[in-house]
Amino acid sequence: MGDPPVIDDRYFKPARLSIRVGDTVVYVNEDEVPHTFTASDVPMGASKFDSGPVNPGGSFRLVFRVPGTYRYFCMLHPHKAGIIEVSP
Repeated sequence: MGDPPVIDDRYFKPARLSIRVGDTVVYVNEDEVPHTFTASDVPMGASKFDSGPVNPGGSFRLVFRVPGTYRYFCMLHPHKAGIIEVSP
């Protein structure tokens, strides 16, 4: 999967991530302010997620068990968004 995904300079990097079912994604907040990792749209059968505020230096871990497209954003900064594509 390469480097772990981060939020830095107030944006999710990478903005689009491709993984496989069963993979764990750990987002690390490398920014200077808190952010959330909040699902806006998930595939049928998947649960929405919300990390709550993740402080600078903190992280949020999530295992993806349902294939499909997950769209997420930061509730504190709604213009920041990303996509996770989960393949079987």
